[in-house]
Amino acid sequence: MDHGVSEIVCTHPKVGMITLTGSVGAGRKVLEYSQVNIAKSSLELGGKTPAIVEADADLEKAAREIVGSKTTNCGQLCTAVERVYVHEDIYDAFVALLKQHMSERQFGDRNAEPGHMGPLINANARLNIHQMVERAIDDGAVLETGGYIPEGAGNFYPPTLLTQCRQDMEIVQEEIFGPVLPVLKFADSEEALQLANDHQFGLASVIYTENYRTAMRVANNIEAGEIYINRTPADPYQGYHAGWKRSGLGAMTVSTVCWNLPRPAWLYSITEEFCDARNCLRNPYCCHPATPCRWHVLDLCQSQNRLRH
Repeated sequence: MDHGVSEIVCTHPKVGMITLTGSVGAGRKVLEYSQVNIAKSSLELGGKTPAIVEADADLEKAAREIVGSKTTNCGQLCTAVERVYVHEDIYDAFVALLKQHMSERQFGDRNAEPGHMGPLINANARLNIHQMVERAIDDGAVLETGGYIPEGAGNFYPPTLLTQCRQDMEIVQEEIFGPVLPVLKFADSEEALQLANDHQFGLASVIYTENYRTAMRVANNIEAGEIYINRTPADPYQGYHAGWKRSGLGAMTVSTVCWNLPRPAWLYSITEEFCDARNCLRNPYCCHPATPCRWHVLDLCQSQNRLRH
């Protein structure tokens, strides 16, 4: 659908609501169209999911899942992990695990090898991502693995790991939408939360920790529409999505619910150990009140069959 057709459809007097999953620029255009008939808008736009890895986290699990998030669909997912904040006490060990998993991830033709990571959407996307990586290296980032344009057919790009990144770098501030992972260091939980929130986007967020209080403090203060505890975003398509800041307006589910009120992050999942140790969760924000729990809390206390919200 081109811009001309989009404008005709979106400004039609019988259209009462417009929904979009796309870029910030496309979202601005939808808002422009919605003014004509004062149509409601529900927008899921850019994302830059932060993953906070605390010193008490299961490092192997966190590294494996973060790399899986970054390389699924070649990193072309709105909620894919886009930046990693690692506690200084485990930084070197965790970077080594990330490098191992990123280096082991193969890419190529999925028709021949279904387990491989596939290509980017087009040559222009690959060039833009590669140029972002080059600018990050020029600005002081250290290339641990990847970072080159492969020879041969296809818009493939290798899993790429960058360390020694800074918060003000383009690679940390702008959406990559590819298999590139910048890593930063933090000293304590307050700094990690500040860095995660210091951003234009607020779609999804991730924390790995075995400390219940740390997890709940981040869940209550993160500036993002979703938080995933001890797992990465991998929700079903009917899952609930709601962006803060430039990540969008309203919220989207399979039934396209539009909410425009500020609210804390929706808690998607947490480990069963938290539920056992703390007599199950009593977090009022763990689920959308108008939608069945199974859409939003995927594995919360399932073995105890004690979902509470």
